Amino acid sequence: MKNGVNLLHFTGELSHGRPAVFQPEVVAKYKYNVGVSLLFASRPNEAFEYLTEASQIMHTSPLVWLRLAECCLCVHKPGNNSDHFDFQNRRKELVIGSVGTCPNKRLILNTNTCHDSAYSTEPQSYAIPAPNLDFALLCLRNAQRLLTNKYSKLKMAVYTTSAYVNLTIGNPVEALRDCMTVTDKNCDSQLYKYLARMYMAEALLMLDRIPDAISVLNPVHFKDFDPSQEYLLSQWCPHNKFCAQTVLQYNLAVALTIRGDVEKAADLLKRVWVARGANEIPIQVISLALYIELVLGK
Repeated sequence: MKNGVNLLHFTGELSHGRPAVFQPEVVAKYKYNVGVSLLFASRPNEAFEYLTEASQIMHTSPLVWLRLAECCLCVHKPGNNSDHFDFQNRRKELVIGSVGTCPNKRLILNTNTCHDSAYSTEPQSYAIPAPNLDFALLCLRNAQRLLTNKYSKLKMAVYTTSAYVNLTIGNPVEALRDCMTVTDKNCDSQLYKYLARMYMAEALLMLDRIPDAISVLNPVHFKDFDPSQEYLLSQWCPHNKFCAQTVLQYNLAVALTIRGDVEKAADLLKRVWVARGANEIPIQVISLALYIELVLGK
């Protein structure tokens, strides 16, 4: 509601204002405000157009480049709440059929429970800005070059977002470097530290540094983290402490399974299941639990 009111206010000012009042710098700021309002109203394609125009004047602002990158990310993946955390509805998709009859009945599991958008590897031209991950990375590099030490929280946001993009396009080395920048800095936001450690562990797994990934996911690093203290959009999880701990434990269980410690991973998933909320565990927990049961011969 608040973003919609802001949007009406800003567009009204532009349409009814006197042309002499609006110098290029003022128009750019208005377009930036409209773009941000559209972005937070879940209209990233429209937001991208406004922010692209604003960046032509406000090109020295790292925040503008970060917002442009966020538009690209929201076009690529609008959220993860319905895809991963809508447990009550998504669990019906785990089994897509069966063969045989009892006691020899076999279940056919769905191999496509994750609805992540595919990353296109086709060559992209930067001559015409487009809301894709390659352009997002370009925007984030611009933001990194423009950052100064006084932008503490903004700096963490830029490098955390860059880590996510690098992971998505399959560049774990750069993602790891971005994450180390976040975890090495003093930052007031526990959210960025949490995300940086999640991304760092994933990058380490991609680099086959499994013991390091398990160490990064040690719960002792996250005992005081509570995302409910941050401003979060409703379509993104984790949005509370329990949900954040569940994601952490699931990621740790994945790392343990890859290392071969399936019994430890199974115990971890059991604790997650016992303490679960209605829609606060990712659907992949069930898929991993089924895999572990098969490995253990159960």
